[in-house]
Amino acid sequence: MCEDYWRDVHGFMFARVAGLWQYRQLRLDANRPDLWPAVQGLSFDGPGVAQPQGIPHGLFLSEADLAAFGNHPLPKEAIPNDARNFIGRIGALLSPATRGRTLIDRINDPALQGPPPMPAFVLCFVPRTHASPEEFHRYLIEHVAHP
Repeated sequence: MCEDYWRDVHGFMFARVAGLWQYRQLRLDANRPDLWPAVQGLSFDGPGVAQPQGIPHGLFLSEADLAAFGNHPLPKEAIPNDARNFIGRIGALLSPATRGRTLIDRINDPALQGPPPMPAFVLCFVPRTHASPEEFHRYLIEHVAHP
């Protein structure tokens, strides 16, 4: 029921706001700590209540489009208020212009690509301490991400 509402009502409201170029809803399965190699100081276990079940993914072609979207009454008021009807937490992350990259397919061919040839994973990292975002990012790069 909750996923139906997110897909059929809330998602459509979000996707129709001016400025948004593309909107996707990514459904997530339960955490699988057995998939990852051990990393000292890093736990792959997480309580079920803390695990995301889905991620909304909005893409914008320009800073102006993002500003138009952010200033519209739907994402400012109606969408956050509506989301409280069916989820317990909402998180948002904007990638800084110098860190995030989006590759845009401009061939305008909406042909479906079918299911992905292999599973996809979303990794969510939460610091145990009150580290600054810069310290936490540096830790991930130096101790978790491998070349």
